[in-house]
Amino acid sequence: MHAGEKNKNPDGFDRPPEMIHTQLAKVWRDQAGIVWAQMPPDLVAAGVDDANELFAALAQISEGKKIALLADLRLHNSSISDRETRNSFSAESTAHIFSAVSVLIGSPVNAAIGNFFLRVNRPPYPLRIFWDEEPAVSWLKDFIA
Repeated sequence: MHAGEKNKNPDGFDRPPEMIHTQLAKVWRDQAGIVWAQMPPDLVAAGVDDANELFAALAQISEGKKIALLADLRLHNSSISDRETRNSFSAESTAHIFSAVSVLIGSPVNAAIGNFFLRVNRPPYPLRIFWDEEPAVSWLKDFIA
């Protein structure tokens, strides 16, 4: 890739070259100000250390402001393995990180996991699950700091 050239995500939208890679996701901020976290298809298990690494990447991108996060799980077909790790995403300590979260899913497995997460965990921020990118992005635009 040449300097200034943009990557394309699976849907063909521009992605800035300032991307942070963590065990859980690739993270970047798009031109509208939405922060994306795209989980890889080959992620098998994740722990609290992996979640903390992701939170650190999000803090770096946020520049001290709450972020509107689009968690793109379309390529991923399993869950974050242990309860402690899942709970870290809905802990009160995350209230200062997220203004809102859209979870973009691409399979019935992800839908079941997302709905279960919402029933069991009550995140301290607005969270919605979407099948399509356009409404997920549109909903988040009201939460960009």
